[in-house]
Amino acid sequence: MVHLFTRSLFCTGFLLFFCLARHTATAQQAASLAHTALKGVVLTEQDQPISGVTVSARALNASDSISPVLTDEKGAFQVNSLVPGHRYQFTFTHVSYEPAVVRSLLIRQGEDNTLLQRLKSAVSSLNDVVVVGY
Repeated sequence: MVHLFTRSLFCTGFLLFFCLARHTATAQQAASLAHTALKGVVLTEQDQPISGVTVSARALNASDSISPVLTDEKGAFQVNSLVPGHRYQFTFTHVSYEPAVVRSLLIRQGEDNTLLQRLKSAVSSLNDVVVVGY
């Protein structure tokens, strides 16, 4: 009788473990499907890639916190962890260029979310450079 009870308990435990493991895997797959990415390129007005541009994203209809990313040497960037169906504001900044803002971009699931952004050169006149040493 004890042997039958132990065997029954083992089978119940195994079944429970299997169901929980399957549920956890399904939840992780659903979470990965719930987010998508925006890929893009930042160019000059002369269609030259700009590296080192900071691309910041802010969700308009949620309080999602998204880390800014930098463009690579080809001007390419990818912002991950975006929620499909949400609208985002994207800000592009670089010390040598005027900032640009893309407002209310809708992120779609199952589609290529891509963006091409051109930045205008910042016009500044620097008359003097003062170097101070201590």
